[in-house]
Amino acid sequence: MRILGIESSSLVASVAIYEDGITMAEYTVDFKMTHSQTLLPMIDEMVKLVGIDLNTIDAIAISGGPGSFTGLRIGLAAVKGLAFPRETLCAPVSTLE
Repeated sequence: MRILGIESSSLVASVAIYEDGITMAEYTVDFKMTHSQTLLPMIDEMVKLVGIDLNTIDAIAISGGPGSFTGLRIGLAAVKGLAFPRETLCAPVSTLE
């Protein structure tokens, strides 16, 4: 199973691709820009570097809080936008885990 993980609950934004027990790629940034400016470009660059298509993602995991309300909202909106047209499974994961 190929999983896209997104962390947007704090000042640092992270995305990762995990497949069959192996972290294939991870991208973390601590820019002064908001997650609305960084998350989707990070995902795009990461999948290009790894050479996969977003249509091959089986599930998307997103930080579900606690954390920054705005950061969580941006992350959830990005996941909905990525998952809905592809009918991809989504799951929130506690930020504390």
